[in-house]
Amino acid sequence: MRTTRACLLAAALALPAGGHAQTLPVDHALPAPAGTTRLTMPARGAEGVPMVLVLPDSLGDQGRSDAYVEALLARGLASLVIGLDAAGPGGDVRQTARAAAVARDWAAAQQPALKPDLIGLIGFGTGARAALLAANGAPVVALDPGCEGLSLPAYSPVLLVHGAAASDAAACAALPEPAGTAMLALPGASHAWDLPPALAPGGALVPSPSGEGRQRARPDLAATALAADATAAWLFRQLTPPRDVGRSAGR
Repeated sequence: MRTTRACLLAAALALPAGGHAQTLPVDHALPAPAGTTRLTMPARGAEGVPMVLVLPDSLGDQGRSDAYVEALLARGLASLVIGLDAAGPGGDVRQTARAAAVARDWAAAQQPALKPDLIGLIGFGTGARAALLAANGAPVVALDPGCEGLSLPAYSPVLLVHGAAASDAAACAALPEPAGTAMLALPGASHAWDLPPALAPGGALVPSPSGEGRQRARPDLAATALAADATAAWLFRQLTPPRDVGRSAGR
């Protein structure tokens, strides 16, 4: 069943979105093709923190992840943004998927506060397609993945977010949805809505995630805020075990 924008927004507003102090983000140099990454952890001292890998579009992160990192942190989720320099995966989908595997292995070996079996993925454009490829059962948020010719994994929960005014909006709406798939169409948004306005004040032409030509991007702060909150709320539900209400009530 298709999940409506109203339901996702209501869920985002209903979940806790504060109370976790922030540690400063720390950059780490990982082996290729991951390149320089940025780890942001909630400062709560406990182990078993869920983590979200953030995979860039073909032009790199460009600050697009900032709103999502903040929304994740507000819900107590760590994030690792991949490919912040020229040593990153570039625009190749399979290289970006490999970068996700490198980052996952590094986090499991080097970051004991993170729980390796509680990992989600967020991808932008080409990175969204890479996240779907690398999912292997993990929950994925695919942001503007380019819906022409797109296939969704059968065994991973997916939230697909696209612009309702994007050139591929009809193709996104027509995608077959495996169980566990949710769709969010951002009203009035085009492609790459989360580009910082300072980078493209009048919009820009960006590479299509499908690899065919370019598409018109238009920064949209309202769409970015909605997408970031819905993304963090959905991943919080996927990565946080439900509390045992009956046991708590009996104490």
